[in-house]
Amino acid sequence: MHAKLYMKIPALVFTLTFLTASCAHAMDVEAAYAAIPHQRTVFDAGKSALTTTQAASLKQLLTWSDKAMVLRVESWQAYKAGNLVELKRLLSGYKAVIDAGNTMSTLPELKPVQGLILQAIQGQQAYLEKKLLEKQGSSKADNAFTPEVQQASQKLQQAYGLLMQRYPNETRQNKQAFYDYLCALDFL
Repeated sequence: MHAKLYMKIPALVFTLTFLTASCAHAMDVEAAYAAIPHQRTVFDAGKSALTTTQAASLKQLLTWSDKAMVLRVESWQAYKAGNLVELKRLLSGYKAVIDAGNTMSTLPELKPVQGLILQAIQGQQAYLEKKLLEKQGSSKADNAFTPEVQQASQKLQQAYGLLMQRYPNETRQNKQAFYDYLCALDFL
């Protein structure tokens, strides 16, 4: 009896490892951009016209933005597929992203941009939570032009405007990166 159990353990371990990996699988940034699809221009701190401190703070902010974008893409895919269990799991991930945004230490000049991005993420979370409740209760048609989505989009556009205004001498690539990071995060 013990021999049979021993022989089943490797298969059981493999199955549990596979299930854990597939459940814990998070889309990477490249795959999320491809799923949208949207051009990705990476912020290059090394070629930035900003000070080292400014570039590092901005890179941290944009990396956080990308984490939120991956979560947005995964959540929308789960919603569209009708996978409410996965959507609930991903919605709980918004808390971690929002907490990270609230506790992130950026330069004072970036705080307004950080705040706008944070508000946009919170709006997207509210939208997805509403869609989850609707999906559980009825089969209402999708409408991406809700107040939450429109306001989130406006916040991201404002954040982009602030970045362009604050850093007018930034390299062309990094200005394009500002646009791509925030546009990819936007539902619209």
